[in-house]
Amino acid sequence: LQNSFTSALAAQSKGIELATQTKYDSAWRNWLEFLRRSSIANPYLDEYSPINRTRILCAFMDECRNGTFSKQDSIKGETARKAADNVATTILSSGRPDPRTNKSGERHLMLKRQLNSYKKTDKPTKHQPALPPEVYRQLLRSSLNPRSKARATLLSSALFFCMRSCEYSKTSQKEQKTRTIRVKDITFRI
Repeated sequence: LQNSFTSALAAQSKGIELATQTKYDSAWRNWLEFLRRSSIANPYLDEYSPINRTRILCAFMDECRNGTFSKQDSIKGETARKAADNVATTILSSGRPDPRTNKSGERHLMLKRQLNSYKKTDKPTKHQPALPPEVYRQLLRSSLNPRSKARATLLSSALFFCMRSCEYSKTSQKEQKTRTIRVKDITFRI
């Protein structure tokens, strides 16, 4: 069980790393597109003053917010902030100054105000309620044939590994954002 648990954690962290890298790549591609349309040649903004780097990043965040790089008309402010953070992290990791911060190293007031306005206008997130553990116990107790027992065991295992339901089941949404777990993602060891 310990080896299975370790394998599952390793697979899960690898999946998180891939998803995170994909988000960084997507944010950077959008950044490059934004800069191209804005006629800014250097993606690291070397020739700009600190205040202008922040202004450009705020403009990018607003483009993200307004759905320029999305299939939707607009996205949540938190998603736009993450895109700007991913771009800023890439700039920072290249040895350049952080475009989000002022001379004191704090988040720039202009950026703070923009993010606060997003928070005020965004609708609160609707979280999907979790199933109580009794549902899983009932599934295990009422399983009569091998297939239903296997399903109940797998569902209980998903609960044990703290998986969200969208990670192991399909939703009714047209466009599911989370890829469901596949057989090749699981390794069983004796």
